[in-house]
Amino acid sequence: MKYPDSKGDEPDAEVDAIVVVDGKVHQLEAKSASGLNEEGRKRLILASERIRPDVVELGCMEAGNSLGRLEGEIRVALPSGVALEVLIFDANELERVPWR
Repeated sequence: MKYPDSKGDEPDAEVDAIVVVDGKVHQLEAKSASGLNEEGRKRLILASERIRPDVVELGCMEAGNSLGRLEGEIRVALPSGVALEVLIFDANELERVPWR
């Protein structure tokens, strides 16, 4: 994650969010599809190597056939000590009652 020298330069990695939960650093990556292309996977791993979060959270709007394979590839490539959690959106889990 280098800082671009000019507007035309692209960073070599980016993250959607970094949060601290109960003293642990979480690197968040949100996807509307069920996976990452090769370049996206490389950038996710690069960011985790530089940030060294406790957990990488990959959130997807849908589960696809390749998600299990992708999860395995990412898990193997993450730095030692970095956990991976995959979150899949499920509309059935939404609460329909806004106030209890």
